[in-house]
Amino acid sequence: MADFVFQENASIVDAINISSAQLVDKENSSSSVKFRIGMDETVALDSTAEYYDSEDNLLLDGKIKSAKELSHDPTTGSRIYEIEIYDHGYILIDENLNEVFRSISPEDLIEDVVEAFGLTFVNLLPAPSGAIITKKVYQDRDPIEAVNEQCNTLGANWRVEGTNFYLFLRGQDLSTITIDGTSGWALNKDGWLDDTDRKASTVIVKGATILQRTKETVTGTGTVFELSRTPVDVEIDGFTQTTDNIDGDYTVDKQAKEITFEASQTDPEIFYSYESQVRAQVGNGAPIKVLPRNYIEDIVEARALGRKYIEIFGDGIQSSTWLNSDMYGLDLNDLVVGDKIPVINKLNSNRDGTYIITKIVRKYPRQNQITVGEDTTSIFDWQAESKDRTKQLEEKDQNSDFIQLDVFKTGDLKVKITTELTKYLVVINTGEVLWSSDTPLANDADLISDTGPDVDYAIAYDDDGLPSDAFIDILNP
Repeated sequence: MADFVFQENASIVDAINISSAQLVDKENSSSSVKFRIGMDETVALDSTAEYYDSEDNLLLDGKIKSAKELSHDPTTGSRIYEIEIYDHGYILIDENLNEVFRSISPEDLIEDVVEAFGLTFVNLLPAPSGAIITKKVYQDRDPIEAVNEQCNTLGANWRVEGTNFYLFLRGQDLSTITIDGTSGWALNKDGWLDDTDRKASTVIVKGATILQRTKETVTGTGTVFELSRTPVDVEIDGFTQTTDNIDGDYTVDKQAKEITFEASQTDPEIFYSYESQVRAQVGNGAPIKVLPRNYIEDIVEARALGRKYIEIFGDGIQSSTWLNSDMYGLDLNDLVVGDKIPVINKLNSNRDGTYIITKIVRKYPRQNQITVGEDTTSIFDWQAESKDRTKQLEEKDQNSDFIQLDVFKTGDLKVKITTELTKYLVVINTGEVLWSSDTPLANDADLISDTGPDVDYAIAYDDDGLPSDAFIDILNP
């Protein structure tokens, strides 16, 4: 039994009567109800509370998070409070998250977070996303930030009923209620609004910085030669590079892109690796939208994303708020923020369509408000986009796919790869391939290679020969 029970036009035994209130339910946020009330007893924060409508429907079950005493009559003991109740999802705002997650799907990460803070996870997604997060770090963050970040990855929404946390696909279900401009619904004074933050006529996609190998013949005679690109590593047939430990035939100044030989050379052929960013521009004119997508390693994929973005957001994304004053004749209790709802606009039939419910405000006893927006989630392939957004998320915690390593001791090298895809591995020392796998590596593969010289770095490749985002541990026995 809750510490306090509140009800509109109270009929439940021991319920405290509410004459006016505002209940707010919006996407991926804790629902709340706010009201003023006169009572004789003291209200303590974090008291459990239930809020019912006049038909005995439970609208909100949670805790009192704000109780302002507006007045107090010392003679009668009566007080007037402004009280705000939040559902049990508020704990995701109230607590602190410090956790490292590895090799986990976005939906499982959400489950681990919400259950760590006392909620029961209920997965209503139609199927597993198929996405795997290699590594994600949350340090000194609100749990709701982690949950919503992963929901954005999945194109999902959540709601809390009691202590149950429900995860579901945005736009998965269709409301049984229609917003009909001819039957009590009115468009608010702001009308239909454009989401100008995402509107774009030109899209620039900035993809991965990938490592490429080239051979450059630098014409001329002398000891100093300038390369056309900044080298990552250099190899010249018949010559040895000078390092801290080796007295060789040439030195490399990466910043100046210069190769300096001990003896004069003519038209030397220089093999080297360099970093190059995948970049594509689609459309023309303003506004211009830049999309950093470091997981995109192919120009065709970059152009496809740019075209898709303009297709969806080129004309702007519309949203609006609809009002209805029939508090008792219209039952909105089954409406879920994140579901789709049909809209028929009597003033402009071009706006008719199915939209996403983004917010519901119940202003008892005056008015219901429903805010709707265009459904962009369903335009994409859900599982494929979840994988892409997962890769984008990982970029915050990982470096480039080109993995620089400290110099290791000589001897056997133990390589551990953790990834959802099969990969090939190349171990390199000063531009020379020391060892590579000829067959795909299985998940969690442990390999032993007698590398000989000290190891400079290692690169994992996918089946298409592109650098991979595999998680690699390199350990020396």
